[in-house]
Amino acid sequence: MGVFFSEIVSYLVYFHIININFFKKLGLIYRKVSYHDPSPFMHHSFYSVFLAITILFILEHITKFRNIFFKIISGLFLISATINLFINGGRVGQIAFIIGIVIYVIGKFKKWKTFLITALILSGILFSAYKYSPIFHSRVNLALSDIEKAKQGRFNTSWGQRIGLDIVASHLFFNFPYFFTGLGMGDAKKEFMEFAKEHYPKIWRAIRNQSHLHNQYFQLWSDGSIVAMVLIILYFIYLYKLAPSPLTLGVIAVFAFSFIADVFLYRPKTYVLFLFISAILIKEYSSNGRGTNSIGQDTS
Repeated sequence: MGVFFSEIVSYLVYFHIININFFKKLGLIYRKVSYHDPSPFMHHSFYSVFLAITILFILEHITKFRNIFFKIISGLFLISATINLFINGGRVGQIAFIIGIVIYVIGKFKKWKTFLITALILSGILFSAYKYSPIFHSRVNLALSDIEKAKQGRFNTSWGQRIGLDIVASHLFFNFPYFFTGLGMGDAKKEFMEFAKEHYPKIWRAIRNQSHLHNQYFQLWSDGSIVAMVLIILYFIYLYKLAPSPLTLGVIAVFAFSFIADVFLYRPKTYVLFLFISAILIKEYSSNGRGTNSIGQDTS
């Protein structure tokens, strides 16, 4: 219901039905929301990721519902959520959506025919979004431009800064003693930037004002040593062991990719949602939670 409400507000913003400045002043919607990028309650990167996960949950419910009425309602919600994903500016979630759907379909159906049909549908979605969604069109072109500039050594762009941070982090953490120890919680940022300034001055000029590494894996490695980074990978593995299902695989794929692009576990909202989704999967698909039922839905 939370995502459904967010979608409604997002469409109200997109179609200029509500005055966003009024609601911003009241603190009821995200301060950076705009009519061309209607992510109502959080940054578009995070909103798009959780929207992608919602789509996976809807797909799973469609395959389980026996009642045609609930299948139709879920199908409409699926279409609405997918459109909403591509009228927002969250490129991370859009890419994670593709990855998550592919992993889910492979795990769920295990048939090449289904995979090819899925590939055609996803291609159609991407083509339509690029043609009919102005923000998706511009964000794709911007991403390609950012990558090209980074190849030329110009890192002062959104993706360029992320690429630059990853280059510096890879150099730093794959060397002794930082491979084992990371940088620690104290002056980690200062030490990281000093290393960047010494070894990658061009990148340093582009990233010096960044507050974090824009990569959950490297951030954990920096703050808690390689142990912290390995623990999050083990978390994903253990989550699948606790809740073995194609949906769990798809959700893990979405999170695993998204963690490359931003720090989810250092923000209260996204951290709580991450744990909440994990709890739902465990409840629904663990041996103890198996067999829960809902209206019009098959029991496992």
